[in-house]
Amino acid sequence: MEPDNIIKAKLEVRGNLAKFFSNTKDVELILDGPAGSGKTRVALERQHLICCKYPNCRGLVTRKYRSSMNETCLQVLDKSVYADKHGVPYRDAPHWWERDQKYVYDNGSEIIVAGMDDPTKIMSSQYDWAYWNEVIEGKQDEWLSIMTRLRNGAVPYSQMLGDTNPGHPKHWIKQREADGLLTMYPTNHKDNPVYWNRLEKRWTKLGEDYVNRILRDSLSGHIRDRLYLGLWKAAEGLVYDMWNPDIHVVPRRDVPRHWPRYWVFDFGFVDPFVWIELVEDTDSGGILYLHRELYHTGMTVKDAIHFILDHSKGINPYALICDHDAEDRATVEQESGMLTLPAFKKISPGIQAVQHRLKGTRFGGKPGFMVMNDANLLLDKSLKARHKPTCTEEEFPNYQWDIGKMAQDRYKDLPIDRDNHGMDVVRYGIGFVDDIAIDPQETSHVATLDDIMADQDEADFADWTRISRY
Repeated sequence: MEPDNIIKAKLEVRGNLAKFFSNTKDVELILDGPAGSGKTRVALERQHLICCKYPNCRGLVTRKYRSSMNETCLQVLDKSVYADKHGVPYRDAPHWWERDQKYVYDNGSEIIVAGMDDPTKIMSSQYDWAYWNEVIEGKQDEWLSIMTRLRNGAVPYSQMLGDTNPGHPKHWIKQREADGLLTMYPTNHKDNPVYWNRLEKRWTKLGEDYVNRILRDSLSGHIRDRLYLGLWKAAEGLVYDMWNPDIHVVPRRDVPRHWPRYWVFDFGFVDPFVWIELVEDTDSGGILYLHRELYHTGMTVKDAIHFILDHSKGINPYALICDHDAEDRATVEQESGMLTLPAFKKISPGIQAVQHRLKGTRFGGKPGFMVMNDANLLLDKSLKARHKPTCTEEEFPNYQWDIGKMAQDRYKDLPIDRDNHGMDVVRYGIGFVDDIAIDPQETSHVATLDDIMADQDEADFADWTRISRY
């Protein structure tokens, strides 16, 4: 006889999602397919069932960064798996322990929540299963390291699970599948009953709005191929083909106060307003780190500046480099109390300067520019819902040359002018630090207060922009 507090819920599972749901044989399983095919919901429902069936079992839910889980897989758990269609939690839903970051079931089973940016927490425990949401973000070594922790023994079988949208066809996931080491289950939008009415053979209202209007009609190029068609397809003509997140994205850490900081702005409202803080490691020859950023739509310049200042107590940037809009620059100066400099906007030399730093030819083989993970201070949920980049890091692997325009004689070295707002500010910032300006009218020299005070003839500095280090 079942306990009175057990709630029975119906779940329709279709196609390869059903095959995934019933597979208890294979050790490595990954659901792949376009955005919105139901992968995450089914993966979490399956693991919830296992936790209910096997007392004292332990599972792990992870992603590349812990901060990205609240609005993705954990929202699915809280609003769909553990709650009814109205969002009301079931009586037998597990309890969330904030201190330990885990869900605890009445039968002693647990689901631990941790990001791969905190590997110590993950590797210090043992599990019966682990589930990686958007595993394409991770490295093969990270995937394998978690597998070594699948030895809790409360479930008759141990499994490493994941879901992902398609990416580059040579990604390690596809290579591992080709070697017969993991099982892939392709999915499509008609597997998701929220979007496809199987009996009436038509899209639901939500399916029409999301699958057809957002994915089919709003996306283009290889992003459309991946997120709408579910194809593993490479982007053609990448501007920064040397970009490698395993090399150029580094763990977050505090930086010394004596390292110069540069604030760089690209104005926008409908398009994202982007601000980045570049920090120059003067102890190692000048390596630049993208330390923090704000990448958000719908913010006025005034509101954005106050948000930045509120998160920058005690920080005095060496220089503020801005897009050329006079009104927006004036707002930055008025609200911040600091002078601004116009960015050097020549595209070709700017791109070459970024490429040069990414290759690291000046820094003993190390990259001259790197991004610290979890740099964005505020996630723009509307951009995420539209499958647009939500930070500068996400623009790098999709920044392409405009092959069509470059084929015309009057165009040269021209990237596609789309989803490139972070690319612009990186170019502006590196262009300033590396002093690549070739047109005196496009840039300003910078004299520090120390420079001016050390020179008796201030007339020599009449045409220079003066910025204090302090």
